[in-house]
Amino acid sequence: MVVDSKGSRVEGSAHADLVGKVYAVLHQNVRRCLICDRLFTRHAAAEHAGTVCHPQERDSGADRRS
Repeated sequence: MVVDSKGSRVEGSAHADLVGKVYAVLHQNVRRCLICDRLFTRHAAAEHAGTVCHPQERDSGADRRS
């Protein structure tokens, strides 16, 4: 059920589910994407939220041989 600003029920309107990204706020203007671990300004983070990103591959060193 959707209710308008007067408290009346509004039929036929629904909000689409939105999927977003989670950011850690490091400073006033610096955000870290918790998916790809990259740093962004507030503006760049808003743009990045609409893109597909992936976790960075981390080299554990287990596959290295001397």
